[in-house]
Amino acid sequence: MMENISETNGEQVQGVTPWPFIGSMFPESKKYSKFAPALAMHAGKLWCAFVDKNAADNVYYSVSDGVDEAGHPAPWSKPQWMISAGLQTPTQVALANDDSDVLHAVVIVTAQGHRDLVHYVYEDELERWAWRGGMTMHTNAYVSLCAFDNQLFCAFSPEGGGDYISYTIWDPTGGYASNWSPLVKVDARCYGAPALYPLNGALHMLYREYGTQKVYDLIYSEANRGWTRAGTQPSDSARDTISAAGMADQAYLGYLKSDGSGQILVSTFAYNKWYQTDNDIGGQYSGTAPGLATLANTVNCAWSDKTTGELKWAQKPLGGVFPDHWMSQIAGGTKLSALTIPGTHDTCTYSSNRLWVSTQNASLTSQLDHGIRFLDLRAGLDGGVLYMYHGDIQLPGPMRLADVLGEVYNWLAEHAKETIVVSIKEDPNPVNSDGFTFEGSVLSLINAKPDYWYTADATPTLDAVRRKCVLLRRYPARVNPDQTAIGINAYDNWPGNGTAGFTTPGGVPFYVQDYYHVDDSLTIPNAANQKWTATQAALTAANNDKTDTTWYINFTSAYSVPWGYPGALATGALGLPGFGTIPVGQGVNSKLYGWIQNRKPAVRLGIFAMDFPNQPYVDLCWDIVKTNTFLGDPKEIALERAGLHLKKHARSAR
Repeated sequence: MMENISETNGEQVQGVTPWPFIGSMFPESKKYSKFAPALAMHAGKLWCAFVDKNAADNVYYSVSDGVDEAGHPAPWSKPQWMISAGLQTPTQVALANDDSDVLHAVVIVTAQGHRDLVHYVYEDELERWAWRGGMTMHTNAYVSLCAFDNQLFCAFSPEGGGDYISYTIWDPTGGYASNWSPLVKVDARCYGAPALYPLNGALHMLYREYGTQKVYDLIYSEANRGWTRAGTQPSDSARDTISAAGMADQAYLGYLKSDGSGQILVSTFAYNKWYQTDNDIGGQYSGTAPGLATLANTVNCAWSDKTTGELKWAQKPLGGVFPDHWMSQIAGGTKLSALTIPGTHDTCTYSSNRLWVSTQNASLTSQLDHGIRFLDLRAGLDGGVLYMYHGDIQLPGPMRLADVLGEVYNWLAEHAKETIVVSIKEDPNPVNSDGFTFEGSVLSLINAKPDYWYTADATPTLDAVRRKCVLLRRYPARVNPDQTAIGINAYDNWPGNGTAGFTTPGGVPFYVQDYYHVDDSLTIPNAANQKWTATQAALTAANNDKTDTTWYINFTSAYSVPWGYPGALATGALGLPGFGTIPVGQGVNSKLYGWIQNRKPAVRLGIFAMDFPNQPYVDLCWDIVKTNTFLGDPKEIALERAGLHLKKHARSAR
């Protein structure tokens, strides 16, 4: 039985489990090393190599099937001897599998004060490692090895090279006559070693910039044999050297947290961007960056424990759930009323800096990128044009509803499996309406882009509304006799400053908490408590409802006069111009964050309309998203997405 720290299996994943398996690589024999083991895919299996600190620093290797027939992480074989330590002491190993499915190793050995590089090849028929010769090169630290375009690339900072990266290429077609090419200098200084990896048919190189902790990504141009900055850069900062692995259109960056704690983090490249979402591997720590490799539909991470040196590993499916694509991992037959959806109250007020007007500090696109899927749009007519308002205050710009919807359409065009519930409300009375009506003007905007709208008074499934806005109508339908009211009709029975349940004319049941003006006589902390009481009651109602038909809409936003402006009640901080930010107690957002953390809800919680959902906890929105039930077996989903994993350039190595 394989020992593990955490393991979860099943047909459904409640929330997001970034690394469902974390455990010892060799639970029975317990192997130890000063450095992380190297990982690579070879002959359809996962291989590792490491320097055993309890065996005279000899180098050993082991093999795993990666995943067994039941879908569980497969155990590692008994470690076999690879290289003996003698006059030359091995310190680190790098592995890579070339395009002919030949496994290579570059071993750093210390001799006479130098770190020499030695090349080995695994002979499958003889089941042994063969020495291919010294590379006549010295390194300052570690090396990275990667196969690309029928060649083997090795990158490192050479001795005496001023910490600049250099690389050398080995062409396997030359057989035993092949030599490593002369070193080519890269115009980039790094700490430790860079990390080579394949991505989307190109060779990339991540490195931690010398003198800073910032991580950058370079891409190789075969035409001029040079490196340039990749179009998309990670935002990570690393403490030590880094590692990487890639498969098809996904990649992984492994490193230690920049605070010096040794905490292991792994960021993900997917959907053409880097994500730091849930990049913590279950609170694991090491003294060096972990080894990474992909195998079929999994990504694997191995490291040496910071305290004991014991070799451990973690495994998770490729793919995953990301803030800007999270609905893509929800079953298409799911009703929207069965989801937990983060949203924003008075979505467009980020354009204002007035305390009593502003309820958001992130742009519309940024909100959507961070998982928001409910938009609260307040508009009013002025001169026949729909402008954005908060109450009777027109938002700066001025901001037009047509432009706001255009931004939503552009976002949906790039996120075709997402949907957005769009609540539209008429805030002020019409100003110079010039004969236009609010509902007629909204209808004109919707009819201009009908493919982006779902306007029935019914609850759709997710598949029915992917790449669409679902209209939640909070304005009266003063339609002409030849017109039909559109949208889910939440206007007729919406509660005024309170909580109510109702059913729309189309038969859609609602439970709405919108207690927005709390008792003015209360202090800010007590006003937040009063708002939280209403919010928690709605949470409890949603959590206790085992059906999936009722729409629960829970506004966490509120205000009280004279000091309880929206930001103060939401965040628990009073921000006054010229005085800075003054903590005044726990805001509603903190209370919601704690409730979700402690309860780990097992059913949907409905829609949250929040003020400043990124304060004081930047991950509140993401934690709300994670209460959803995602697609059945994430490995099946990942395999479907990573269907190119057997194609050229899909190999990976540390």
